Amino acid sequence: MKLKLLFLAGILFLLSNMIYAQNPPVAKAKNITVKLDASGNVTVNAQDVDNGSTDNVGIASYMLTTATAGTLCVTGNENSTLLVAAGTGSIFKTVDFAIYGSSAKSCTDASYPSCYSNTQSYVSSYLLNNNSASIFISNANMGGDPCPNVGKILSISASYEPSPAFLKPSFNFSCSNIGDNTVNLVVTDTDGNKSYATATVTVVDDIVPVITCPNNIEVNNDPGICGAVVTFTTPVVTDNCTNTVPVVATFTNAGSTGRFGPTQAQCDTAYGPGVVTINTQGIQEWKVPVSGLYSIRALGAEGGDNSENNIRKPGRGADMYGEFSLTAGQVIKILVGQTGGETNIDCSSGNRAAGGGGGSFVTDSFNTPLIVAGGGNGESWSQFNFDGPGANTTNNGTGGGDSRGRAGGGGGLISNGVLFMNSDFGLSFVNGGIGGDHSICFSGVGGFGGGGGAYYEGGGGGGYTGGTVVNRNDYNNPHTDYGSGSFNSGTNQTNVAAINSGMGKVVISLLSAPIVASQTDVTGLTSGSVFPVGTTTLKYTATDASGNTSTECSFDIIVKDNEKPVISAADQTQIADAGLCSAVVTVTAPTATDNCAVVSLRNDFNTTADASGTYPVGTTNVIWTAKDAAGNFATYTQKITVNDTELPTVVTKNFTAQLDALGVATIQVSDIDDNSSDNCGINTRTLDVSSFTCLNLGANTVNLEVTDIHGNVSSASATVTVEDKMVPIVVVKNITVQLDAAGNATIQASDIDDNSSDNCGIATIDLDITSFTCANLGQNTVQLKVTDNSGNFDTKDAIVTVEDIIAPTVAAKNITVQLDATGIVTIQATDVNDNSTDNCGITAWTVSPDTFSCANIGNNTVTLTATDASGNSSFATAIVKIENKILPNVLTKNITIALNASGNASIVPADVNNGSTFSCGTPTLVVSPNTFTCANVGANLVTLTATDAYGNVSSKTATVTIQDKIAATVITKDLTVQLDATGNAAITAAQIDNGSFDLCGIASITVSPNTFSCNNVGENIVTLTVKDVNGNVSTEIAIVTVKESVLPVAKTQDLTVELDASGNVAITANQINNGSSDNCGIAAITLDKLSFNCTNVGVNTVTLTVKDKAGNIATATAKVTVVNKFGDNDNDGIPDNCDNDDDNDGILDVSDNCPITANPYQEDRNHNGIGDACDKDQMNISEAFTPNGDGINDTWVISNIENYPNSLIRVFNRWGTEVFVARNYQNDWDGHYKGNSSSLPESSSYYYQIDLDGNGSIDKQGWIYINR
Repeated sequence: MKLKLLFLAGILFLLSNMIYAQNPPVAKAKNITVKLDASGNVTVNAQDVDNGSTDNVGIASYMLTTATAGTLCVTGNENSTLLVAAGTGSIFKTVDFAIYGSSAKSCTDASYPSCYSNTQSYVSSYLLNNNSASIFISNANMGGDPCPNVGKILSISASYEPSPAFLKPSFNFSCSNIGDNTVNLVVTDTDGNKSYATATVTVVDDIVPVITCPNNIEVNNDPGICGAVVTFTTPVVTDNCTNTVPVVATFTNAGSTGRFGPTQAQCDTAYGPGVVTINTQGIQEWKVPVSGLYSIRALGAEGGDNSENNIRKPGRGADMYGEFSLTAGQVIKILVGQTGGETNIDCSSGNRAAGGGGGSFVTDSFNTPLIVAGGGNGESWSQFNFDGPGANTTNNGTGGGDSRGRAGGGGGLISNGVLFMNSDFGLSFVNGGIGGDHSICFSGVGGFGGGGGAYYEGGGGGGYTGGTVVNRNDYNNPHTDYGSGSFNSGTNQTNVAAINSGMGKVVISLLSAPIVASQTDVTGLTSGSVFPVGTTTLKYTATDASGNTSTECSFDIIVKDNEKPVISAADQTQIADAGLCSAVVTVTAPTATDNCAVVSLRNDFNTTADASGTYPVGTTNVIWTAKDAAGNFATYTQKITVNDTELPTVVTKNFTAQLDALGVATIQVSDIDDNSSDNCGINTRTLDVSSFTCLNLGANTVNLEVTDIHGNVSSASATVTVEDKMVPIVVVKNITVQLDAAGNATIQASDIDDNSSDNCGIATIDLDITSFTCANLGQNTVQLKVTDNSGNFDTKDAIVTVEDIIAPTVAAKNITVQLDATGIVTIQATDVNDNSTDNCGITAWTVSPDTFSCANIGNNTVTLTATDASGNSSFATAIVKIENKILPNVLTKNITIALNASGNASIVPADVNNGSTFSCGTPTLVVSPNTFTCANVGANLVTLTATDAYGNVSSKTATVTIQDKIAATVITKDLTVQLDATGNAAITAAQIDNGSFDLCGIASITVSPNTFSCNNVGENIVTLTVKDVNGNVSTEIAIVTVKESVLPVAKTQDLTVELDASGNVAITANQINNGSSDNCGIAAITLDKLSFNCTNVGVNTVTLTVKDKAGNIATATAKVTVVNKFGDNDNDGIPDNCDNDDDNDGILDVSDNCPITANPYQEDRNHNGIGDACDKDQMNISEAFTPNGDGINDTWVISNIENYPNSLIRVFNRWGTEVFVARNYQNDWDGHYKGNSSSLPESSSYYYQIDLDGNGSIDKQGWIYINR
């Protein structure tokens, strides 16, 4: 019975899940208005347009898209191509039916043609997960002819929904989206069901542009005019949204097909003359019309279709979108990819293949890529059962198509594709982009844009890089291409792989362009105008496309007149007046002109406009200054020259001079001049000879020349006697000389002399010692004597160092020696010396090297060096042959190693080598065995063998212990379980294990924890533990989601409550709850209504909601009876706590100064906020009354005096006579005298005093007036 119940419960659970899974969410969207930010962007999240979407099991995600969902019904006739396309961004998810029959099948009824075949599988292979497909309708493609001799129709009903690539959690709107934008809200529940709702997002731009004028410009006037031509940059306008200009350029194949692109004529026909320029056939060059932000969308072409392959399809091109900043006049190169072709060569149809589709390329004029959309690969021949690979969105494949099979590779941006047999590669973009050719059967032409030619297999699509090396396929195991690569350097990218069918396309759209500033001043002067001298203020504003206008900016054009006047004058020359060093000169004034104004003219000679006067001999510079109205001035120097021709008088005297130590004597002008004179002053005195040497000994004639200050010259002669008595200067140098082969050396006096000198020349130089032998080795003192031409002499000592530098003669001989037991041998120099000699004797011998080891076995070259007493050395070489025969000594060690992750281990000889020794040479070490597996876990005996270079061999064993330390690889899977009726659930390790493994075998698998209760509702981490056969343990966690779906039990009880003084009463959920319960505990108990007021008097139904910890909810109702027991002050039938006018005086209680006492006029004479009708502290004393018996104001009224029973009232006339007195006054005095009924005089004033408590103090006093 338990088994039956469990089975039934399981069936109910599955049915409930099926019901939930088939219920899509209820999607609700709302229209919203958003404002662009300062950067011209605004982000709208999916939740922003959600308007309370719901789902019975819970919503997993909210997404936005511009794509749509729906169902498409299309038909096509036999032997035609049917294009089936969903909306932009949508892909087909289901094919509801595909019927190939004698008539069309309607999408609105269930009837079928009388004759048909079901082609749903074939059509699905084209449509599913694609945006569009071109299907050639033929009997071959449809799986046969269901209705012979009858024209057939293909009827398709397919449902589409937004592609995942077009689903985004948020949309970024920019200036190009100002206005209404339609978006679709996609709501997906936790079972994957989707619903759609449409909303309008209105994008508003209310941010004003910011205009920045240039800095003030200050220039000088242009030459010759009172102004200047000034150019300046237009004020810079920044705005979150620049102007939007409708520029949309669409580039197509312009009617061209095959491997060659369109010509200029084809493009002119397609777009209009001059829109693009063709310099290389097929590459369209377009000039950017206006600077701004552009979007570029490039679609790669589809690969060629093989009409004989009914199972597979060609690869589709990529769809690449990005945004770029382009500059007006910039040249953009565009290559639009074309679909690959099928062979037209007659051959076996089953062997045909189609060429690759061309990529679409967009670059700048330097071939720098902006965006590249790869083309799809062509469809292969029928024996290769796979689709042509589609293009990638990035260059993560092989770029232009890797011809891994029998086909040409697609061309890339720079690199061409590769050639396979007679199937040409596609050329790269920079090489013209021509598609690969075909020349034999089996081959299809590649589409323009770098598509590769086919050969058995579909050609590679054109893409970002060229195809790589061909790997010839095995017919039974073909390799597919990786698909062409794409490239995108733009911003705000949207890239979709393998989506475009048919020809490629490129669309370039202007998103925004800069805002132009508007000039608002009235000067009419613009950049390049002539601005007058002075300051001109220019003003600008800017208005964006949304009508927002910036604040005004301004800047000044300041033109300064800095052009100097032009001034010129003639110089004047005049002879000095007789007997004077000056002359009276009449000066002719200069002329002056200026570009802007009349000039003023002054000179610095006498600061007037006339410079005539007395000028000294020589040239006087008269500086004239001309100044214009702007303060610019120019100067001109006019030369006034007065000439003096009178010669100086020259007087001389004789002089004797002595030569110095250098043999030189110098005289001054003052030594010869004897007071020469000139009428206007001497400028210079010069001698024709002022320096004398030994050659001038004796009398010499010199001339004194005198030049006056005006250049007049005269001269006279004098005698200079030169004498010399200086002795020579002896200079010596120390020298070093070398003995010759015979041991002798000779020197000359010149070897010691170091440029001895004399002011008048040297006669002789002598040396006391000139010969040396070996006995003189070292330093020797010699004396140099120098005598001049006058017989004067001097001496000086020098050092002569005698050296012997002749090296010994060395002879060496070859020898043979044996290594000793330690592998070492040492030789002496005498062992290789062969009667070496030296002229003065050898004092030291060395041989190198002198020690040899195993490394030196064989012939070794040594050097014998001999050194004599003077340190001279020489060497000779000899051959020392080394011999050795020592065997190696092998030592081993035991080791322990662990298997690696693949269950293997290996060793090398060094692992077991324990310091084996070898006298000579490095031996070859070999260990065997050297590889191990799981079967070798434990101790293993290995042998280490050593062989030295001389063929000696020895070996020794060692133990290798193999360990397995690699734990098993644990793989888990998450699990969802339901608590049973008792609130418990249990799992097994097998439910969590997801294929754990160990190379050496698994011993056990356990999971912990494995039981769950109400405390575990939700996600729980469990640990799966795997122990292998060698005791290694590894773990991995998994998530066990525990669900609890039992509803709580809601129980209520009725309640009666009374309204409080304010007409309100509040209750709690606990007052209604009557023991509600849940098997796993209650999380919250809430009540839909917690407060009541006067409107709820009576019975009210409330709902108690009980929510358990798992989120399950149950409800129950109860009755809350509200009673009101308050009184009714004004007896109007409304209790006071619910009556807003308790005294029924027409004044609501909230503003009534006496809420329970009628006071319709709201009198409040003491202004304390309490109406007089209920203010016990208010005392209003009438200032007059009229006791005339008319019933109106007949007595003196003191309001609230009754509240003071001990009060004493006194009234006096104007003379101070008391006329009335009363205790506990009752407002009844009618103006009579005290003690009688006579009335006081009318129309009189009286003074009163009031003692409220009767204690003798006056509390109130004043005047009253009685008028009858």
